[in-house]
Amino acid sequence: GAHQPQHAAGALEALEGTEEWLEAAARRDGWRATLEEAGRSVPPPLEGDWSPASGYRNGLVLARIPEVTAVFVASDEMAFGVIRALHEQGRRVPQDISVVGVDDIELAEYCSPSLTTVAQPFAQMGTLAVAHLLRHIADPGAVPEPASVEPQLVVRASTAQAGAPAPRRETP
Repeated sequence: GAHQPQHAAGALEALEGTEEWLEAAARRDGWRATLEEAGRSVPPPLEGDWSPASGYRNGLVLARIPEVTAVFVASDEMAFGVIRALHEQGRRVPQDISVVGVDDIELAEYCSPSLTTVAQPFAQMGTLAVAHLLRHIADPGAVPEPASVEPQLVVRASTAQAGAPAPRRETP
């Protein structure tokens, strides 16, 4: 059945990818840690399957929760679905709900509103992976050097200024 998460005012929701993917767990854990560090409550994340359709289905759920003011979506493609569902249900992005995706795919800049997203440095990741593999081939007993890459937040129009949408006006 559909579960309706409990949310505090100004809740910051997450839509994660399928649990089998390491990326889904890492992105969800980063979202959770960031909220905890900020002293915010951590609602149970919604689950998607990386597709725009699963973003759309979850966006229909999020649209019915007035306390949600922001959603972190584990992929840009799911974020497109979330934005469409919110729009169809009369929730404005970013005025009512800010939406942030992950990957910075080419379409992110061209959707409406353009999508704020976490850019993954895929070329740098590939270069590091090949270098690691070549070192391993040359010296199988060598201890691998720790390597990490920094994702970059690309701020566009799908997020409200200062990260907080204006309070929604209730109509009589």
